[in-house]
Amino acid sequence: MNYERLWVWQQSTDLAIELMELFQSFHNRPFYNQISRCAISVPSNIAEGVTRDSQKDKRRMLIYAIGSAAELQTQIMLAQKMQWLSDKQAKDLLHRCKRVYVGLHRLKKRME
Repeated sequence: MNYERLWVWQQSTDLAIELMELFQSFHNRPFYNQISRCAISVPSNIAEGVTRDSQKDKRRMLIYAIGSAAELQTQIMLAQKMQWLSDKQAKDLLHRCKRVYVGLHRLKKRME
């Protein structure tokens, strides 16, 4: 399976890039580092997971991607509560992140 053709990989990659650009010049470097790490982790774990040989390894990596997507949702919510994101920005980002989260669960189920 070519991970680059997966909708969930494409969307999570776009989301990661957007978040890194959005917070690139942000004054709170620890927050920027954390949100960047979890955002990058989602498509990275998808890519690693779908290219693994064993079903057990594929499943494990997709579970990591799901966890990173949940962490990313939390980071977005924190940024909203700290007013580092507008409500509109946060709503859009959370919606996209939740779509990726659901897509990951569907992909994991399909690979089982």
